[in-house]
Amino acid sequence: MLSSRKVVAIVATNPALLSILNMVLAERADLRVRAFESVIGLCAYMRITPVDLVVVDVDADDGDMAAVAALRTDPLVVQRVFQILVLSRQISGDFKRHMSRCGTDEVIVKPMSPKLFEERVTALLGKGPQPHIRGGAYVGPERRTRLKTVPIPIISQRADNVVQLFPAKAR
Repeated sequence: MLSSRKVVAIVATNPALLSILNMVLAERADLRVRAFESVIGLCAYMRITPVDLVVVDVDADDGDMAAVAALRTDPLVVQRVFQILVLSRQISGDFKRHMSRCGTDEVIVKPMSPKLFEERVTALLGKGPQPHIRGGAYVGPERRTRLKTVPIPIISQRADNVVQLFPAKAR
């Protein structure tokens, strides 16, 4: 029997923040929460399991957002229709435009209360994802522009059933 629980993936390089966000959502019976310290781990996971919502802390590395947005056009991802919730310490005009181009559904300013975080996750999941993929390219609402495809590292070139989680480093 398939589970009707929604899957929430959290990406944060700060272990304390990752633990708190995970704890806030893990108590809910209707959610399956998966925590990642890198976008590479998230990419590997999304290639084997569907995800409904991705929560990203962009303060550590702003380049992560482009890689997360590119998952919507990655043909190896199990489910390309998902929502993105961004956590950030600062929000400027340029930041808002960049997040909009990346297809972000909502931005929360840190620090935020755990209750607010849980409410926003619940609201986004209740609204459901809006499919924005047409012809293999991400196209958001009118306020968003077309994204350029950002290459995601190939995780495995093998034809067997082994999923390589972290690619070998170039020497």
